[in-house]
Amino acid sequence: MSWLTKIHAEMSAVARRLGFEGDTAGFLERVRSDPGNFAGSRDELLAGYRTILAEAQAKLPAWFSRLPAAPCEVKAIEEYREKDCVAAFYYAPPEDGSRPAYFYANTYDPPSRPRYNMRALTVHEAVPGHHLQIALAMELKDLPHFRRHAGFTAFVEGW
Repeated sequence: MSWLTKIHAEMSAVARRLGFEGDTAGFLERVRSDPGNFAGSRDELLAGYRTILAEAQAKLPAWFSRLPAAPCEVKAIEEYREKDCVAAFYYAPPEDGSRPAYFYANTYDPPSRPRYNMRALTVHEAVPGHHLQIALAMELKDLPHFRRHAGFTAFVEGW
């Protein structure tokens, strides 16, 4: 059985558990069109991201033996750039530790922001994702500056 066939079988099982009788494509359309799967407000989005981040951070010590010194916090992408900005991104802490790292979440047009993407965005952009990868790399003082701070896409997105 191919990986795609396995994924579709799992999706069909979830759809049946939720009482959906149709095919996978129909189920996905239903999920994408259900207003209940989308955020109702900016505050709801930020609170949701903060909850997910706190849950992930609480589990980090069980998964990783070394954690960054810098904390990671959720911030809304500023209104002046949110309309044309990505859904989320990571902003590393400074090397001097003068502020935390930030997981920026886009809160523009909340009804267009699906709740079902929030967990994946959080664990990719924040923890364990980019925060552990980038903040820990910055702490490796025995490495040259370019190894601690270079943003080579294959490394940064390949964590």
